[in-house]
Amino acid sequence: MLHFAKSTGGANPINDDQGQTGATIFGDLVLDGTPGGAGDTEDVALFVFNDDNNFKFNAPVLGMAGSAPPALNTWFRFLDDDNVAGSSPTETEWTTFGVPGNLTMTLGDISPSGGLTPERKFWLRINLPAGTLTANLSGLKLNVQSVEEAV
Repeated sequence: MLHFAKSTGGANPINDDQGQTGATIFGDLVLDGTPGGAGDTEDVALFVFNDDNNFKFNAPVLGMAGSAPPALNTWFRFLDDDNVAGSSPTETEWTTFGVPGNLTMTLGDISPSGGLTPERKFWLRINLPAGTLTANLSGLKLNVQSVEEAV
């Protein structure tokens, strides 16, 4: 089964609706969204990992869903770590390869948990534009979809 974590090897798992308990993706963020404010950006590296030796997952697709559609396409972006040259993404990499949160992003195949690629790293960015008044956003979900294939 696929799960999300904030660290490699499934460490620091993220709460999911498959029974995994753990951290939230961003925690409580305080972003400068005051009128005339500079705006703010926060990036986080995340991992999709397979905890099952009996299945592999081909081309998993990441997406977001929630009750704040305008925020998804302007405030959130995905970036596959395969497009990141250094230890964290540059603005050019975000601009060139980043995918708006209202769209989906396909990752490479994920092998069984004992295989060569049992996880895939990706980045999620929240960007609060300058001068944006905000309220709490809740009900946002990070989704992964793939077909599991027995090995």
